[in-house]
Amino acid sequence: MKIGEDNIDWDRNWTEVQRNSIYHEDVSFFNYIREYLPSSFKILELGCGVALWAQVWMKLHGEYYGIDFSPEAINKARQKFPQCKFILDSVYNMDKFNETFDIVFTNTFLQHIKNENKGLIYSKIHSILNNNGLLLTQEKADVDTPTTMIKERHIEFVKKHGFELVKFENSGKSGFLFRKV
Repeated sequence: MKIGEDNIDWDRNWTEVQRNSIYHEDVSFFNYIREYLPSSFKILELGCGVALWAQVWMKLHGEYYGIDFSPEAINKARQKFPQCKFILDSVYNMDKFNETFDIVFTNTFLQHIKNENKGLIYSKIHSILNNNGLLLTQEKADVDTPTTMIKERHIEFVKKHGFELVKFENSGKSGFLFRKV
């Protein structure tokens, strides 16, 4: 059993997520950032779970890596996408694997991390991104809570950790595209 900072049992939760979710395949979801994507790239998804987004990133010519601390989720992801690389570990250890990336992606992951710990996460992301690397976060940004920040506060917080905002999109979830500076 893996309990996160939000007190959710993620091993049990990923079983439910996989049963009730679809694996994303439509690359048009990322149309708002396509012009910024390299023709091929290495991408790391933080808190990847069962890798619901892996198919989209591979269609966009990404070499997909995912990291999650749930053995249940990683096992399911490895079965579904054997061509991808999955790391069973805490995102707090993402800088320990001697890998660098062109893109780091989060989809509703950061809203499960306490705000007081996000600075450490952004510093680690900065350290594993290649020069001019991209950080794409799709997170709730309409309320301040112990684990979420409103849009303006989120942008300023990420900028303080070595990033510039490239693009913001609000179509359901808030999509933030940052570049490492």
